[in-house]
Amino acid sequence: MRTIVLGASLTLLAAAAGPLAAQALPAATSKPILVTSLLANADSRVQGTVSTNFGDGDLIVGLPDKVVFMHFDLKSLPAGAVVRSAELVLSYRQLSEGTNEVQLGRVGGSWRETTVNAVNQPPVRWSSNHSRTVTPGATIKFDVKPVLDAWLAGEPNYGFALRGDGPLMYGYSRETGPSEATKPHLRIQYIVP
Repeated sequence: MRTIVLGASLTLLAAAAGPLAAQALPAATSKPILVTSLLANADSRVQGTVSTNFGDGDLIVGLPDKVVFMHFDLKSLPAGAVVRSAELVLSYRQLSEGTNEVQLGRVGGSWRETTVNAVNQPPVRWSSNHSRTVTPGATIKFDVKPVLDAWLAGEPNYGFALRGDGPLMYGYSRETGPSEATKPHLRIQYIVP
């Protein structure tokens, strides 16, 4: 990554991450506010009680037996970065009918995209106040700034989990998203002191 200064009030952070590369916002303070989008570096789902791994398919939530796991590597953020805002952004296919209330959780142990399944899945701490209504074709956002703050302060980063108990909703994964904008990503605004 490299920082390009375009003027006194605008800075651009350039990276080889395609359309979701870091962008700049006008700086309202003496420090420029930088914006970046980090794609998930691992995602998978588990379902029922089967030991089958679904690491290369859609991130399906619905019915109480499906849980989605996703992880984001924060190492590309500069040392000492102060997060101003952070959103988890997810997009869903138009393959279902109805709505589903999807809940966000924090994963409490390690897992691997290619081996996680319903038998060996790690524990999840579900948040009762972190849920969104998902409809087919929707893009949803979760405010995850407090979680990123904790991870950047040294708490282990095992990623996020999603679950829902309504109709199946087919979320794009890092493998199935037709564009980077539809793949799971974190949109982060930050400053570097």
